[in-house]
Amino acid sequence: MKKYAILKRLTFGAALCWLFAVLVVLFGLPHQAWAKDYSIEQVKIDATVNPDGSMDVVENRTFNFNGRFNGVYWKIPEGVYDGRAITVTDIKAGLAEKGSLTPYTQLTQNDSENDDTFQVLNEEGVKRVKIFHPVRSEQQSYVISYRINNAVSVWSDCAELYWKFVSDGWDVPSNNVSCEIHLPVPEGQSVVPGDNVRAWGHGALTGLVTQSKDKKGVLFTVDRVGTYEFAESRITFPISWVGDVTPISTKRLDAIIDEETKWAEQANQRRQSMREYEQSRKKYTQTAADYFKNIFIAASPITCLLMGFFAYKNYARYRRLHEPLFKDTYFRDVPSHDNPVVYSILQNRGKCKSMFLTAGIMHLSAIKALRIEQADDKDGSASWRLTALKEPEELTDSIDRATYELLFKKVASKAKQQSSNETHKVIRMSDLEEVAKEKPEKYANWLNSWTANAERAAYHKHYFKDTHKNRVWLMTVLCGLVFIVPFAPMAIVIPFIFSDWGNLIGPAAWLWPLYLALQVGTMVWITSKARKMRKLSVEGVELDAKLQALKHWFNDFTRLNEAVPNDVVLWSKLLVIAVALGVSQKVLEEIRVALPQYVDDAQSIPTYIWLNSYSWTDSPLSTLDRSVLGSATASTIASSRDSFGGGSFGGGGGGFSGGGGGGFGGGGGGGAF
Repeated sequence: MKKYAILKRLTFGAALCWLFAVLVVLFGLPHQAWAKDYSIEQVKIDATVNPDGSMDVVENRTFNFNGRFNGVYWKIPEGVYDGRAITVTDIKAGLAEKGSLTPYTQLTQNDSENDDTFQVLNEEGVKRVKIFHPVRSEQQSYVISYRINNAVSVWSDCAELYWKFVSDGWDVPSNNVSCEIHLPVPEGQSVVPGDNVRAWGHGALTGLVTQSKDKKGVLFTVDRVGTYEFAESRITFPISWVGDVTPISTKRLDAIIDEETKWAEQANQRRQSMREYEQSRKKYTQTAADYFKNIFIAASPITCLLMGFFAYKNYARYRRLHEPLFKDTYFRDVPSHDNPVVYSILQNRGKCKSMFLTAGIMHLSAIKALRIEQADDKDGSASWRLTALKEPEELTDSIDRATYELLFKKVASKAKQQSSNETHKVIRMSDLEEVAKEKPEKYANWLNSWTANAERAAYHKHYFKDTHKNRVWLMTVLCGLVFIVPFAPMAIVIPFIFSDWGNLIGPAAWLWPLYLALQVGTMVWITSKARKMRKLSVEGVELDAKLQALKHWFNDFTRLNEAVPNDVVLWSKLLVIAVALGVSQKVLEEIRVALPQYVDDAQSIPTYIWLNSYSWTDSPLSTLDRSVLGSATASTIASSRDSFGGGSFGGGGGGFSGGGGGGFGGGGGGGAF
């Protein structure tokens, strides 16, 4: 059985999967995408400075999880800074909507580590807050709140808040970060940017510093903070706003302004360098893209032409080596002594389906191993009954034995209603579907066993042993080369092109969709030829040719102006083959025209009763088809279940600078576990 399973796997579909894997590697899909990971999509922080110099912080982080995680954690720094003991108190945690600072579920603090609780651990220099909330491949937002005591430095000439609102210890980058800091503006006073309030941001040069929406503070925004980076705020404001704190005698405002001015100038120089680099990069990218586009313009049609030619030659070789001796248009006899289920498997590229059971049951009727007759169903409606006429030991064909055992040993043993008066085993067609619903896993195993036996029997006929090697793998390689060869030069500049889509626009831009359509069309054509290159032996090729010719005859025999065979035994076999080939309805229509004598005497051809319709119920074939399909469906359903540019934020706002790093809050961070 193992050998046949291996043969089945070597299909064109599997080869296409291999091609997809090659393309994935070529175009650089990161392997981490398939592993357990997570990202932080959004960070929203709201901080309020109090008159006593403390600061209340509320932080919402939205995580995107890929895989199973037990929760998340924060590390909130505390310790001595500028001679002040900074402590973190009043910690709370909860679950919230994305961007919301109000939790919809407030979590309980304890050390149980149970779901929907949080734990606070005192570690060296930090408080670790662990939130236990299991997730699996979903988005979840968490919100924590806490108070930072002694957050503000109060000098003799200004009050200063110097704080890393995103520390440099997060396990993954923080994206879409915003931090709004509200100052304790006394009643009757207001924030005047660049005068009584100055603010600077440190970190990525893309960060911005603006006035907060309530006009009583500062808003810091930055699109991304890396794992080894930080986002830092520095704000100076009047000491009278934190009147509960005793000022230090030292002056600091001028030194702060000088320091920030120096960092701002450095940041502006870096921005200018970055602009020059970007212009140079765009120029280089444009030149490289134009060069490689010219190669692509020539390579794409030539590659499609060459790959199509090689595919044609390979297919022509296959046709030459697999050409049947039988070349007639029609065949009018039984093509071989095989069970008709083998014909179905041959037509289905060596794969047996559960629906082929219908042909197997009909064949038992054709060899008089069972009898079909009218019977009342359990609900009183008219139906059909199958009665075994032989013992399994009398059957020489392995598929016949497997079909018999499925019906009269397995299904019959589980059917609720048995006819105790019958000498032989009896089942109703409806028993197939009922047993499948009541014993889904068992019936699925029975059906899988039957299809495996049928496939094994078909492979024993050696119809699928191709000694000439069909070389379908070459067609797969050619399909891959249709895309790889033209795009390989372009892959060199793809990272640059993706960062600036304008590089794709040019005089030959209209050729891109045209060539893509050409490549897809070439691949579809090669694929269509490859699907015809079945792995068949010489005997398999001959049998397949006769089956195709017989199928043509089934469709045309009343229009050929020739005598229709009148052999009852032959027609009894041909009707089963028609079912196996999927043309039984067409044959029934043709028989009613060509052999009207059998319409009134259905018993004259033993298997004609299966196709004939009756006023009181459907044909046995239709009933059996529904039962087989319904049983297979029922069993399947039931069993499957760097820095910011600096400066004051007066006017339209300022950017972050490349300096800083001296604020408290370093050494913090967090992640998921």
